[in-house]
Amino acid sequence: MFDTTAPVFTSSSNFEVLEGITNIGYVTVKQDTLATKVVAGSTRGQVTFTIDSSDMSIDSSSALLTFDSAQDYDSMYDEQGLLQYTAVVTATDPSGNATNQTITVNVLNDPNDDTGRENATGTGTETGMGTGTGTGTAGYSTSYNISWRLYSYS
Repeated sequence: MFDTTAPVFTSSSNFEVLEGITNIGYVTVKQDTLATKVVAGSTRGQVTFTIDSSDMSIDSSSALLTFDSAQDYDSMYDEQGLLQYTAVVTATDPSGNATNQTITVNVLNDPNDDTGRENATGTGTETGMGTGTGTGTAGYSTSYNISWRLYSYS
């Protein structure tokens, strides 16, 4: 009997990973066709994986998705604040049946590595006055008069 049923992906097509981490996650397929059922003592059942991407790789047998290099959200995100990659993963069973899954990987900002230097734009037209009271390290009470003016720049 010849198997003509392609593997079926059971993993999500969407992944999220913090910047700086290269391991993304695993893709999985349903393995219940004649060609993909694992039989003890044989190589039958081995599904192989490939990926069409210049930024990511996939282990052909374990299906672990990885970035080829660590991603830096702070220097690479787009105009919408996204750092996103899309690729096509192919699963092929021993009978040669193949199926594709388009995956999307969102790289998330890790606030623990932020340099404090972000691009920002702001405008303001208010003025105000304020006072504050604080306690110094030697226990002295200190009072401050603070004034500020905000100007609008374009």
